Amino acid sequence: GRQEKIEDVVKETREGAVATITLNRPHRGNSISVEMAEALSEKLKQIEDDPSVRVVILTGAKGSFCTGMDLHMDVSISTEDMSNRAKRGVAMYESLNNFKKPIIAKINGPAFGGGWGLVFTTDIRIATTKSQFWIPDCKRGIVPAIISCYIVPQIGPFLARDLFLTSRKISASDAYRMGMITEVVDSDDELDTKVNEYVDHLLKSASNAMAESKQLINFIGRHSHEENTSRAIVVFGKVVSGAEAAYGISSFVKKETPDWTAHALSRL
Repeated sequence: GRQEKIEDVVKETREGAVATITLNRPHRGNSISVEMAEALSEKLKQIEDDPSVRVVILTGAKGSFCTGMDLHMDVSISTEDMSNRAKRGVAMYESLNNFKKPIIAKINGPAFGGGWGLVFTTDIRIATTKSQFWIPDCKRGIVPAIISCYIVPQIGPFLARDLFLTSRKISASDAYRMGMITEVVDSDDELDTKVNEYVDHLLKSASNAMAESKQLINFIGRHSHEENTSRAIVVFGKVVSGAEAAYGISSFVKKETPDWTAHALSRL
């Protein structure tokens, strides 16, 4: 296939404290190429290091969210080369899954295979009724290996066996009923409105408190109850004694609404 420019396959726009990342390979349904995986990882690193960005929206260009890994590639390459590609894929998913700022998936169309995997690394997931979800790997003689690491812990082995082995498509309403997405809306206009509602909610929360909450949730999913309670004590002590908590509690006592965006910038 044609060599793609990394800066073309992932676009970023800013509006205030919100960055929108758009997967931009519409000629391939925004499927994930090697260039896109690298560009998305790099873009997330830049945004994570920028305190002026407090919320991220992830979406796709022109009517698709992401239709999975791009299979228009040379399948005759060696096992070692394929493993290296898989490592780059894992790095992309990990950069999303461990991202400290809240990410909203704005699901404007199909999310298939690796694209559905992207959804499971996000915090808030809003989909239109024209969205469909599908893990077609077994029908193509391959395994949803990398995305299973993000999907199975959230939906459980029983449902994962159904969706992986049958490779059946499910609607946004089904995904909502199964607890995989946050809300379903009927149109692109309603999608914009609902995403903006959640952006407003998130901007009313403190940046470091959200980051610590996300990290704690990830930790709790991977450790024993004893390790979790020990970690919770440490996190609580660290956060409550910090500048953010001092400002938040002071605002509460004064019956004032804290401006967390201004507070984040004031700490630079």
